[in-house]
Amino acid sequence: MPVFLFYPQTPDGACLTFVSASLADDAEAVRHAAQVLADHASADEVAVWQGERLIAVHGRDSSATPPAIGHVLLVEDCFFQAETFKLAFREAGFAVACASGEADAAAQLQARTPDIALVDIDLGDGPSFAVAETLEAQKVPFLFVTGYDRAILPARWRHIGHVCKPVMGSQVVEAAKAVINPSPLAA
Repeated sequence: MPVFLFYPQTPDGACLTFVSASLADDAEAVRHAAQVLADHASADEVAVWQGERLIAVHGRDSSATPPAIGHVLLVEDCFFQAETFKLAFREAGFAVACASGEADAAAQLQARTPDIALVDIDLGDGPSFAVAETLEAQKVPFLFVTGYDRAILPARWRHIGHVCKPVMGSQVVEAAKAVINPSPLAA
């Protein structure tokens, strides 16, 4: 069985400990993250890793206090990029869920429909549009945030917003806000 590492993080981003567990698969690890979060009362989220692969970031249920702006799903396999974007969105008033791969994104989408999703095209195995297809089927607005040029996008998605990496978190937040609340002048 693979070994998963769980890093409970306090609201200020500090991680003072970690937990390891041998579990059957990613889905079981995501379920176990809820227990790790319950065991660490000072933490507001738990990052789940298997080796160098971020599986998920599991946070406390924020349904009692809905975000002022909306709920974002970040689909990004680079831990540092995901953390940068997550912090920028939280500072802007968004609730954030993270997914590091296609299966995790699908699980996140089953749990909650976001107001917008930011999708990296390359989640470790080269370009893939499976997450974009799921988002399109569920009518969830999304942006591509990737190092790939817009030319790689299939024709059916060339109208979708495209933010090219490297990019600052604040720029991604502004791009997402423009999709959620488009300017009348942009039309």
